[in-house]
Amino acid sequence: MASSVLRCLNRQPSFSTYRSFSSAAARAVLLRHHLPLDSVSGTGKHGIVLKGDVLQFIAKGGKAQPKPEAAKKAPVNNAPTKSSQTAGASYDEIANSNVRKVIAKRLTLSKSTVPHGYMTADIKIDKLLALRTTINANGKVKVSVNDFLIKGSALALLSVPEVNSSWDVKREEIVENRNNADISVAVATEGGLITPIVKSAQYKALPDIATEVQELAKRARENKLKPEEFQGGTFSISNLGMFHIDAFSAVINPPQGAILAVGTGKPTPFIHELTGELGLSTVMTVTLSYDTRVIQEHSAAQFLDQLSTYLSHPHSLL
Repeated sequence: MASSVLRCLNRQPSFSTYRSFSSAAARAVLLRHHLPLDSVSGTGKHGIVLKGDVLQFIAKGGKAQPKPEAAKKAPVNNAPTKSSQTAGASYDEIANSNVRKVIAKRLTLSKSTVPHGYMTADIKIDKLLALRTTINANGKVKVSVNDFLIKGSALALLSVPEVNSSWDVKREEIVENRNNADISVAVATEGGLITPIVKSAQYKALPDIATEVQELAKRARENKLKPEEFQGGTFSISNLGMFHIDAFSAVINPPQGAILAVGTGKPTPFIHELTGELGLSTVMTVTLSYDTRVIQEHSAAQFLDQLSTYLSHPHSLL
């Protein structure tokens, strides 16, 4: 009996073993008491273990095995190990420049305090591209699509002065600038985006705007701009068309009331209104991000409509 009890304590029961040489009732008792089948001698036909055999075994001192305890879980350590901190990590820490820090603060301020509204328009620029080709073929200064955008935006701003406005944070009121359109043009530099200003752009000829932008961009990349050349402005333009970006939205440059994001020109099929024939036109998508405290939706729409008119009929910009 002692050997039977010892075997009972040191063996885990197997369900397949129970099933082969025991009755259903005996299996139920064996499983309930966690007893292996070979610890009990069967008195049934062909040595099958019966329920009574199991109960008699227990009554005579055969003890049930204690219920196996779940393996104790090792305490979870949430602190990252050295390997988890370094495994697969390959990077360099680069300190932010003062310019990048200022940009980060201004963008955070803009997105957290300025209620942005967005409006998008598609503008046909076939005539603009043709006029640009003519100007560049005959003139010394090469004019870009962005130069047309600067001049067109300046004139559209004077037509819809609400978009040429800013929000006075201290007085909590709108400040309109009806007289001049000072256009901030986003330029990518090693230190980040900087926005040199084309002042009073509405009065300047396209070649003059082109020359000024090229000079400002050059000095911006050389970090030679004076503060008054990039601080201020009444409206911003960010153009990613040269990178083949279809469309995007830009973050407002406070305290300005709006910024225009410009995508690339793409060949787009259309149907002629008069003839019903299918045609192909180069279409540029622009998205206006505007401060809804300053600019109402209908004013944003009017601005984009005016801009579209100027760019679709580019001779009006000469």
